[in-house]
Amino acid sequence: MGVLVITQQEGVLVVTLPRECSNFDVDELRQAERRVLDAVDRMADLRGVVFDLSQTDFLGTHCLETMLRVMKRVAQKGGKTIITGLHGPVKELFEMTRLVTIFPQADSLDAAIAAARSAS
Repeated sequence: MGVLVITQQEGVLVVTLPRECSNFDVDELRQAERRVLDAVDRMADLRGVVFDLSQTDFLGTHCLETMLRVMKRVAQKGGKTIITGLHGPVKELFEMTRLVTIFPQADSLDAAIAAARSAS
């Protein structure tokens, strides 16, 4: 799957997905999901999560499921999930599956962080 990077900025977790997030290794994907959910659960001041897809050229269905599970957990904690960086085939996938109607989008990482911080 590549390296999933999780950073924290003023109450917002930023999850940067790798170039390819495929369904090749479900165990590795579940470990990545657990890392993100653990980070969400540990944050007392969680405002939201931003998925940065600007480097991602391929996204498998298991990755989408993971993103939806994270979104649900964040919503349970009163936060907001924002995506940014949609492009190419990943953007087409979000449009075809109508996930663009579920995930709020921002034009840049800074705008996504600001939108997530204004949640609640």
